[in-house]
Amino acid sequence: MIRKITHSDIDRVIVLANQLWPRKQIAADKMRAVICMYIEDPAYFILGYEGEGTILGFITVSIRWALFYQGRVAIIEDLIVEKSHRGQGIGCELVRHAENTIMKEESVKGIELCSDLHREETFGFWEKCGYERLAYHFRKELER
Repeated sequence: MIRKITHSDIDRVIVLANQLWPRKQIAADKMRAVICMYIEDPAYFILGYEGEGTILGFITVSIRWALFYQGRVAIIEDLIVEKSHRGQGIGCELVRHAENTIMKEESVKGIELCSDLHREETFGFWEKCGYERLAYHFRKELER
């Protein structure tokens, strides 16, 4: 079952986020605050796939204005499925559900996402979902 993530799911989402970024030091309190924003801010949403009594995967989406689209664009920020449940269609279901949710917003003209270069195994997944490779994505983390 796919549903909106709630505050009671936050700890499980953090566990899954650690699988998504195993080399990144995740500060649980900061992660908790960002997840709360996804839950509460109407320009964001986070959906979870629930099975076996727990969240087995989640997808996060943000919506922003974009000149290219002359409207708004949805950005799939994160998609993660529990390691032991990958390859079972959960990711595809999360993507399709997110797309259907996005389609309800008439001002959203497109969907974009980035996939890290070292995640080559995901490129085919996204292409099967109907996305095309278009550009490199650049990142610079700010040190404070």
